[in-house]
Amino acid sequence: MFNRVSLLVIFYLCVACSFSCAWDIGNYKVEITLNKDGSFVVTEEIDADFGYESKHGIYRDIPTRYRDENGHLYNVRFNTLGVWDENRNRREYFEENNSNYKRIKIGSPDWTVSGRQTYVITYSVIGAILFLPDHDELYWNAIGSQWAVNIDHVRVSLYLPEAVSKESLKIATFTGRQGSRTSNAASEIVSDNLIIFMGENYLPYEGFTIVVGVPKGILMPSESYSSHEEKSPVGPWALLIPV
Repeated sequence: MFNRVSLLVIFYLCVACSFSCAWDIGNYKVEITLNKDGSFVVTEEIDADFGYESKHGIYRDIPTRYRDENGHLYNVRFNTLGVWDENRNRREYFEENNSNYKRIKIGSPDWTVSGRQTYVITYSVIGAILFLPDHDELYWNAIGSQWAVNIDHVRVSLYLPEAVSKESLKIATFTGRQGSRTSNAASEIVSDNLIIFMGENYLPYEGFTIVVGVPKGILMPSESYSSHEEKSPVGPWALLIPV
């Protein structure tokens, strides 16, 4: 009887694990191109493996209205530029505008996919730079803490709008669950306008945040952008859900 009970417990544990870990992300690459006016363009390349499961695609939710830790309200302007596969073939997608986030529904309701799938999403962002008296700062959750899957490898590349000396840059990373102030990541200043952040083996609900401070004068926000000065934005979390 003991052996039978033990086997049943193991069986149900394995079944539970199979449901919770039914798919994962092998590589998550993010490329951020920061413009002189403080806007930036983000390209995300997500290599998902659905295994034997059949999915129509994914949802990608990005907040456009949120409050920071000090209670300041932000209205981030967000625009989807396109969605592709690894061969630059356009993927079908639809957008839904909600009160405080935009949903990108990638995939077709008419057919399903399985196995390894690559999703390349490009979008532009305005309103997520912190302008301080002594420097300007990008604080961005490149990978949010809402993912319910393992992420094996992360690489974030940040391109600055012009050359900046290594000594004048302020760089930090935070990884882990929401609110974490620890870091399981590495960074490298590759050139005077390129910074790379890397990490691996992230568990479900562990995010990846980058912080980069640049000297005053590198970014010159437009007049319409100035209303965001001296507010501390929290970069939007990213949520991807298979459907």
